Amino acid sequence: MTHTTECTALLFAAPYQLTLKQETLSAPSPDQVLVQTLVSAISAGTELLFYRGEVPESMTVDATLSALGGAVTYPLKYGYALVGVVTAIGAAVDPRWQGQRVFAFHPHTWRLRLILSRMAHPCLGNG
Repeated sequence: MTHTTECTALLFAAPYQLTLKQETLSAPSPDQVLVQTLVSAISAGTELLFYRGEVPESMTVDATLSALGGAVTYPLKYGYALVGVVTAIGAAVDPRWQGQRVFAFHPHTWRLRLILSRMAHPCLGNG
């Protein structure tokens, strides 16, 4: 049986329009964790350009972050840094990750699945 969880993500729907989108996440695969977001960083520079619709459409969203990519077209998910708590782990993940705070490069969302080896890093002072 596959367990799922509900999630809310922030979408830049169009210039000057933000919406919340309900999504369903499946349970973490063996090498993934499920993270509940505690805080998501907002860029007063880049995100304001997206909000105002001032980013050239020929520009890629952010090729350096695997959670972002492609051309700037609305609606789009954006944001690039968040801190959360691991609430579920995949079968191959060390159980010590359960309950740990992590940092990830990811668009604004309340929950997300991460592959630890590629996207999440323990936060300082999380001993």
